[in-house]
Amino acid sequence: MTGGGAEILSDEYRKKMRVDKANVDRYLEVPRTAHNLGMRTHTTMLYGSIESYEDRVNHMVQIRELQDETNGFMVFIPLSMQPKSKNSSIMRRNSAYEDLKTIAISRLMLDNIDHIKAYFI
Repeated sequence: MTGGGAEILSDEYRKKMRVDKANVDRYLEVPRTAHNLGMRTHTTMLYGSIESYEDRVNHMVQIRELQDETNGFMVFIPLSMQPKSKNSSIMRRNSAYEDLKTIAISRLMLDNIDHIKAYFI
């Protein structure tokens, strides 16, 4: 079962970004239910927009806690935000250093998830 759509697990972030998806509690309820039914899932984090480093860490803490509870995540996928166009309200792109740092922190914080999938665009 795929785990896309997490964005950043912060209701404040979701409100600012106008994320038209489930709130954080509801988002986490879906994989929790799947894991309790014996299904394994993926989970993601879309970073590099308006979130703070604290938001990223809090996102990973929530994923880590759910993994401690259910042991159902097979992979964590940190995804770097890629602005659609120069007209986008989000103009910055993450540097390679920022991407590597985020992946490294993910690996350290989420040692209870077997795989970290890294994309470089």
